[in-house]
Amino acid sequence: MISVVYVVSSLAKVGPTNQLFNIITCLDKQKFSPIVLTLFNEGGSTKKHEFLAANINVQSLGLSKNVVNLVLAPFFLGLRLKKLNPDIIHSQGFLGDLFVFLSWRKPRVTTLRNIPQEDYPDLFGRFAPIISKVHCLLLKRTNVASCSVSIQRVMRRGGIFTEAIANGVDLQKYFPVRHREKLELRKDLGLIEDQFYIVIVGSLIQRKNISFALNALRRSDSSFKVIVLGKGPLINDLKNISGHNVSFLGDIENVFKYYQCADLFLSSSLSEGLPNAVIEAMACGLPCMLSDIPQHQECFAGDESLISNFLFSISDDTDLVRKLDFFISSGGTRSSRFSDIAEKYFSSKSMSNSYQNFYSRVLNNES
Repeated sequence: MISVVYVVSSLAKVGPTNQLFNIITCLDKQKFSPIVLTLFNEGGSTKKHEFLAANINVQSLGLSKNVVNLVLAPFFLGLRLKKLNPDIIHSQGFLGDLFVFLSWRKPRVTTLRNIPQEDYPDLFGRFAPIISKVHCLLLKRTNVASCSVSIQRVMRRGGIFTEAIANGVDLQKYFPVRHREKLELRKDLGLIEDQFYIVIVGSLIQRKNISFALNALRRSDSSFKVIVLGKGPLINDLKNISGHNVSFLGDIENVFKYYQCADLFLSSSLSEGLPNAVIEAMACGLPCMLSDIPQHQECFAGDESLISNFLFSISDDTDLVRKLDFFISSGGTRSSRFSDIAEKYFSSKSMSNSYQNFYSRVLNNES
């Protein structure tokens, strides 16, 4: 039995927590014994109850986020890890990676879910350059899995070599529904039965580039409504540039229901890891119109027709308007090609199997 301790800051309701849950729930429990160890107290928005409901062993150092605890965290973490004595530690996030590096020398694995130089300005502000450099130094001394080939290629140029393991989606939760069920969902959500709906999902931050999409949509001649799901510091700025057909609903629990009953998913992000929202929407059979960054192209798994018709130039919003209007005027119908790709390339079971193989190779290489 291989014992794995997963070290994370918390179990907040964010994409990396969802991916952690998918990895653990799909583990072969005859071979792997998982423990989740959080560093800090949970905030108001947490998925801890879901982990406990799935009979996952969750422990916590219970630290509060202050300077003293940040300094002492590696010491407390080292004491707990010595007690648990795992065969392998899997951390994620800058603080998790940093504290594990400072407290443990046995086999370490981390998952890189972003490109630090591109993601950290929104997270750490003026401290982003130094934190990015420190994190990259840590990664060079750790066994790294990246959540996309796109990240793998970028990090390789900086001398950081990773194992590309794509994010996975729970196909038992995210799946297409029939037209009748779609209409029932619309009724339950208070949506108009015969209206064309576009959904935008994500943090309202600069990297998501939502203003690009909203400005472009105002120039479209098509009839549609836009639903924005997510919160962030740019909420007021985005509302100010939005038309009357745009609704901001904030963070909600049942995002999958919108994927199942909407007509189009839209993302104009400047950078991603491998976007959870996109592969979840695809798993629900929802057509996805995406900015032409490498991570989005990777979501289409080489399907040239989807790449040609559903990727738009991030430097020219007329390309988005043209492809959107064409899609709507052509009927705007769903296609099984999106859900087929998600099922074939982005299932949570496939992702977890890849991590299990990765753990075994790391242990064999370091034994």
